[in-house]
Amino acid sequence: MARQQLTTALVLGSFLLLSPASIFGFEAASETNRPEGAVLESAPPPKYRPNSEYQVQHLLGWKLYVAPDLLEDQELSNRVFAELERQLKQITEAVPPEALKKIMQVPIWIEKQEGHHPCMAYHPDPGWLRNHDMNPDKAKCVEIANGRNFVNWSRTQPWMVLHELAHAYHDQFLPGGFGNRRLRQRFEEVRKEALYQKVKHVNGREQEAYALKNVMEFFAENSEAFFGKNDFYPFTRDDLEKYDPKTLALIAAMWGVSVSSTSEKPEEKTAQSENREEAQSQSNQ
Repeated sequence: MARQQLTTALVLGSFLLLSPASIFGFEAASETNRPEGAVLESAPPPKYRPNSEYQVQHLLGWKLYVAPDLLEDQELSNRVFAELERQLKQITEAVPPEALKKIMQVPIWIEKQEGHHPCMAYHPDPGWLRNHDMNPDKAKCVEIANGRNFVNWSRTQPWMVLHELAHAYHDQFLPGGFGNRRLRQRFEEVRKEALYQKVKHVNGREQEAYALKNVMEFFAENSEAFFGKNDFYPFTRDDLEKYDPKTLALIAAMWGVSVSSTSEKPEEKTAQSENREEAQSQSNQ
């Protein structure tokens, strides 16, 4: 009896030790069945610095992501932060409150030297960033890609930070984004009128204005002139009023600023009316 029980137990034990795959006549794919020395394929590590290595800081209402190698260079980081603070301060003093609240939502990444851009950039598209081996979390953000160039180039482009934040404002907060109808319409009119084709640069030479590159630069460059100083003529708001009063009125409307010049009253619109008009236009398409 004991032997019979033992035999039964051995049989049952042998059955239980068989793998399910053997019972049903096939080998299940599993790591333990890999040929010796085989290596599982895995995604390659990202070619950019992980977010965890950045130090998060705040400056005058903006969130900053600061690269560690910049912080290690104390002399350069001090210069970068001093220049950034100067520019952000002048932005807070010039841009109206409602628009200011919006651009303060745009984070700023600060690198010591990121090889894809020579100085500053606004990143609208995470797909583009991935395709260029860059951190897609920088999408919808402004980046200081080269700290030293940022400090040096700011001597002739003292409103550079506003320029990039203007791209963010255009993309994220204006009706239609980069496809804003009135800005595109005015940009085409300016090209037909042959404006900005040969104007002065701060270096003294005459050349085509950077504002003619595309509608995005048209808005950002003239926003610099409107609120502060651009490196191409029209340099200031007074210059813009003399040279291109229609664009002055449009830039003012986009930022929600009232234009005091009586000659511009017919073109003036509030930011709210601009939003309603653009939304109505899109709903009719």
